Amino acid sequence: MIVNIAVCELWFIVLFGLIVLPTFPDVPWRLLLAVGLLTNGLLPVVFYPWSKTVWMSLELLFHWDPEDDA
Repeated sequence: MIVNIAVCELWFIVLFGLIVLPTFPDVPWRLLLAVGLLTNGLLPVVFYPWSKTVWMSLELLFHWDPEDDA
């Protein structure tokens, strides 16, 4: 679950930066809210199977034992 939350938070930070920085004085807040709600509502559901895969690969990366391959 932490991988899923981290990816969603990272996506929102990137989205926020891509919308706010180029349009700074007159930020389209309604557009940012609509896109943010839509993507942050759908991304966790869509990314959930891959988040388990990423978590398992991180688990294997940090707890890999070279003797298991022999």
